[in-house]
Amino acid sequence: MENEAETSSSRVHVVAALFLLVVMSLWLFQVQDVWQVALLLVAGMLVVVPPLRRWSLVDGVIVLLAACDVASCLYGSCPVPALRQASFSVFCLAAYLTARRLFADAEATRILFTGSYVPVAVALAITVCTFFVFRRSVLEAGFADTYHFRFLFRPLGYITNQWAEVLLVLLGWLCLARRHASVLVFLTAVVLCLSFSRGAYIALGTFVLAWLCAVRSVRDKVRVPLLCLAAFLVVWIGFPQETNTTLRMNATVSQQQSTEARVGATQAAWEAFRESTYPLFGQGNGSYSLAIDRVLNQDSTQTYTNLAPNLPVLLLTEKGWLGLLLYGLLSVCIVRELWKRRKETGTCAIGCTLLAVGVKEMTQANLFHLPFVWLTLCLMLAYLQRSDIAMTEPAPRKRYLIPGLVTVFYVVFAVSVYSYKQKEKLHVEAMEAFQGNQLEKAAACMEQTGNSVPCLVERGLFHLRCHQNTGQKDDARRAMEALTDAAARQPDDVQIRYLQACACLAAGQSVKARSVLEELVQAYPANSLYRWGLWKCLSRDGQAQAALPHLVEAVRLTPRILTLPDIQELAETDTTQFRALRAALSHLQLSASATPSDRARLGYIAYWNGEKEKAKVLLQQAVDDLPNLSTPWLLLGEERKYRLLLLGAFRKNLFTVDLPEEPDMTAGWLLSLFYGMKFMDWYGHELLTFEKIEL
Repeated sequence: MENEAETSSSRVHVVAALFLLVVMSLWLFQVQDVWQVALLLVAGMLVVVPPLRRWSLVDGVIVLLAACDVASCLYGSCPVPALRQASFSVFCLAAYLTARRLFADAEATRILFTGSYVPVAVALAITVCTFFVFRRSVLEAGFADTYHFRFLFRPLGYITNQWAEVLLVLLGWLCLARRHASVLVFLTAVVLCLSFSRGAYIALGTFVLAWLCAVRSVRDKVRVPLLCLAAFLVVWIGFPQETNTTLRMNATVSQQQSTEARVGATQAAWEAFRESTYPLFGQGNGSYSLAIDRVLNQDSTQTYTNLAPNLPVLLLTEKGWLGLLLYGLLSVCIVRELWKRRKETGTCAIGCTLLAVGVKEMTQANLFHLPFVWLTLCLMLAYLQRSDIAMTEPAPRKRYLIPGLVTVFYVVFAVSVYSYKQKEKLHVEAMEAFQGNQLEKAAACMEQTGNSVPCLVERGLFHLRCHQNTGQKDDARRAMEALTDAAARQPDDVQIRYLQACACLAAGQSVKARSVLEELVQAYPANSLYRWGLWKCLSRDGQAQAALPHLVEAVRLTPRILTLPDIQELAETDTTQFRALRAALSHLQLSASATPSDRARLGYIAYWNGEKEKAKVLLQQAVDDLPNLSTPWLLLGEERKYRLLLLGAFRKNLFTVDLPEEPDMTAGWLLSLFYGMKFMDWYGHELLTFEKIEL
């Protein structure tokens, strides 16, 4: 009977190991699971593979971290991304608790490690093959090397820095597996070096140095560093220019700008945190870009990103002092376990991996954007503590506690996803009805979407558009009500204030609209959307002379404003104002600290203004320093280079296919340009501007 029970238990462990292997593979390839079915399955797995009766300190801290992530959904500023992160956190907790028992079973452990070779080998093969396709496209376009165009290379859908972190974890996992893994270790190091990421190179160097210091066996001490060195030499010999550029760290303009941007983002995030009203708990998961929006992302000349410059900044912003304390406590507990088990097989690989990932996170915080990395690290922590597992069953009542809690969370998650899908469906129906001129049906759909911030914003935009079509004051009033409610619920979203100004103007309250816009321009002078809005407002009030400087500044910040219909209308209806605009634009000068992007913008303006020679000089200077700027190449007549940057490196018939038509430039486009990505990050779905939202 006892042997039969052990055999049955072993079979269950094998099934659980296969399940975790499948999830790891799916997450590695970023297969979307909107309904998180894996979370429900792992809850069932916890019933048949119950958590251990005695928990370690690491177990307790990981449980607390998952609990904090769940709590973040209740108070966070961005509940949709918070719920998504909580679902991954709860799954990783359940997988970790399952793996704590699995790693006591040799067969289950073997299946999990050796089975992972297949998806890892496929991922590496795909990456190597696509890299050479990418490189060929870049060289055929006329560029000398690929360094400045790494953003076009997205293996398995990952951006370069995130893929590098995935590879670091894979390197540690393969070193932990050890058996017949040398070829994959070498290939992983090769692909890691092909990322040409400064942070990745520093992290890989840290991994190798830590390995040399920690590993005792002479054979193992030499094997992994030699494989990494051989991989680096292969990449260096094959691609010397890109490798040398990476090793110089801060030689190119793009590297210098990246470093300055991360230092600036760190300072801005700290200032935002100091002014936060929730320093203990933070603003909630997924709220980093919202929290720093006022101090960092209101400059139209800077590229928007939702990635924090380093992990401590992200923890403070989203999780507050409590989160930073818990992750600090987890680090201390892990160091304690590493020291306690320093003589056990695999401890060095786990310690080196955690150290390398920690170093990488100090160059850009990607951990919470990479479920695969978080899951793999949790499995590695479970493996670290495998030696003291007592296989005693927990009390019958307690064995269902955690699976029950996971199931309850899944039900809440599924209901939330269903509600979100229903709202999304209503938005689509509203858009279709609006396009069919069925305004009453569209309004009914919009009213059913609820009173969450994104629904209120889109309802306000909808009524603004209806006001433009019908001229009814009631639509303007409804827009004001919806946007006022949204602003009260989400005061950190500055863009809603701009939309309130649009609603005020639609309602005939031009004085109030001007007051709001002047307040925004004074607070955020480098935001072209607010400058544009103030120009429109003042122009409608007949104050053309006062309005002109704001239009000039808006164009300087975002030159594509010159293609908006309003500028063409200005040329046709107010030639005096149009000539004044052209004269003001021709006198724009670069500052002493001008960047290549500044030169490109001024070159575009000069080109539009008919100053072709001046434009050519400025545009050439811009691309000499920053060759990944797309529009300057088009204006300089370098169509192949423009095609590469516009269409990407993997487009069939890249240099012969017809170029897509430029979309019509409208004020709605301008709003989407600066608010669309933020709206998606903060609220979880696409911003619907209902075609044209005019001020």
